[in-house]
Amino acid sequence: MEELFKRLGVPPEMWIVSFFSATLFTLYRIYETEVAPSKRKVISMLIMGLVSALIVPGVVLHWLGVTNPSIAAMITGTVVYSFEQVIHAFRGKLLKKIDNENGNPA
Repeated sequence: MEELFKRLGVPPEMWIVSFFSATLFTLYRIYETEVAPSKRKVISMLIMGLVSALIVPGVVLHWLGVTNPSIAAMITGTVVYSFEQVIHAFRGKLLKKIDNENGNPA
């Protein structure tokens, strides 16, 4: 994985700190609720955290031009924490658009 990030131009300190941040925020999301989430929900949270940890450092570096690992970790943590809400909002807009294109009033 280190070689992949080097080829993409992401410095090692950036992805290490972002991965650590994603891990901490993922664990926080799993254990923050009073009622324990189901195994399926835990697995989906882990996958969301891993996806965010792998994608965000490169996106932050290239699109936003951020080279500070601490800022990249903060953005990664924010993405991990809000991933589910963003996907839910995106899915709602997409389904509304599909219904409108098919002639079904939303």
